[in-house]
Amino acid sequence: MFNRINSVSRFTAKGDRIIEFINTIRSSSIVCSWLGSKKDIYYGKVYTKHFEVLKSIAEDLNIELKETSRKGLFNSLSHYKKRYGILIGSVFCIVLWIVLSNVVVTINIEGNESISDDVILSCLDDAGLSKGTYIPNIDFKSCEYALRLNIEDVAWASIKHDKGRVLVRIDEMVNHTEILQDNQPCNLVSKVSARIVSVSVLSGQLMTPIGNGVTSGELLISGIIKNDKEMVRYVHAMGEIIGEYNDTITLTQSLTEEVTSTSEDVKVYKELDLFNLNIPLYIGKKDTSNAYVQSNTEYFELFGNKIPIGIVTTTSQKYVSNSVVYSVEEAKAMLNSRRKTYETNFLKDVTIMDVKENFTTTDDKVSLTLEYTLQGNICETQDLFI
Repeated sequence: MFNRINSVSRFTAKGDRIIEFINTIRSSSIVCSWLGSKKDIYYGKVYTKHFEVLKSIAEDLNIELKETSRKGLFNSLSHYKKRYGILIGSVFCIVLWIVLSNVVVTINIEGNESISDDVILSCLDDAGLSKGTYIPNIDFKSCEYALRLNIEDVAWASIKHDKGRVLVRIDEMVNHTEILQDNQPCNLVSKVSARIVSVSVLSGQLMTPIGNGVTSGELLISGIIKNDKEMVRYVHAMGEIIGEYNDTITLTQSLTEEVTSTSEDVKVYKELDLFNLNIPLYIGKKDTSNAYVQSNTEYFELFGNKIPIGIVTTTSQKYVSNSVVYSVEEAKAMLNSRRKTYETNFLKDVTIMDVKENFTTTDDKVSLTLEYTLQGNICETQDLFI
């Protein structure tokens, strides 16, 4: 009988003329449901809009009528009719959602490997596309053209958008330099002075046999081939010649040096990012000079989508310099660590046949001299101009 939308009032009724009261209600247009009685008290419910009429009937018949509760959607909403904050907040959310559907909220980039996101975003910003930009004002074709024109390694660019999300797809240029060089005539020469240990020639004519010594820049494999009839053919010389050679380096460690580190005092600055406009949420001056700085932005979400409004958290740790004094043994340990780093980074493609080490100590430093005997490919390409 009663729905959950309209407001419904529950009531109690008591009096000597209660039967006449009930019959009067039944003969009227009031929709009423009787819920029972207990100790001469009758319980019922009517639509709240009819309660005043019910009250008037009760007064005429000298019936004690009391409203016990009200329920229904309209009744619940009536409690909020003077709470303007909820209304304003709802209107604000609706307006914000409409605005965010027409401005750039996020820019996602796909396909870039050698080109950084920062370079692409900077180029798009110059072309008129950035976070917070009104989408109907963006010429996406011009932005695509700007990427191809201003970034040398961009071969193709496509920009699509779905409401506030912009997707940038990039195809980078393929480097054909190595492919072209494989077809160009050239020689292979020695990059160091060495004794040849082994030879593997794939293309070209070997000029120096195994066991011979060569000097830096000496021709190893020629790209000029002559046959018995003195006919000349030019090729791209290819091969691997393993030579044994010596290399000497000296590493030095001072016993006293200035070491830069970060202080333990961490300063945190928070800012409100409002469409790329940073509004400080701190008091005082932001000091990030001569410091290790990290920044992170957490954007708010509306209906599951990120919006260009968020909190930027910046941490700053000042660099401090301290004078450190090392013992001779500590300096030697540091030199051995640097030696391992050198061998890992610079000698990874050669074989270390032998190494002689010699430590020398003065008043202010310790030096480590390393004399290596190495074996490795000694060939390097030399252009052959015809």
